[in-house]
Amino acid sequence: MVPLLIGMKMVIAKSFARIFRQNLINFGAIPLVFTDPGDYDKIDSDDVLVIEDAIGQLKGGAVRITNQTKNVTFETAGDFTDREKELILQGGLLNYLRLKNI
Repeated sequence: MVPLLIGMKMVIAKSFARIFRQNLINFGAIPLVFTDPGDYDKIDSDDVLVIEDAIGQLKGGAVRITNQTKNVTFETAGDFTDREKELILQGGLLNYLRLKNI
């Protein structure tokens, strides 16, 4: 529940532990991995990151992110299963189950 309580919608990292990645998905947050791990060093804590058409890109698997502060664009990947995509698009596991009437 902590990701939602602090307003987290997406996490971009070099890699994820399997359980942490799945927990993010279950809470409706999007875990993305840098396609080029060197891009991690191009982001500072006060940079503004923008994702155009996040839902459309998420359905494709790869997400292009623009660092507006430095005018740099980089690629990330999610490698989501169809079920994981559906969980994220529904806002997490609880919403998914509620909508499925399970």
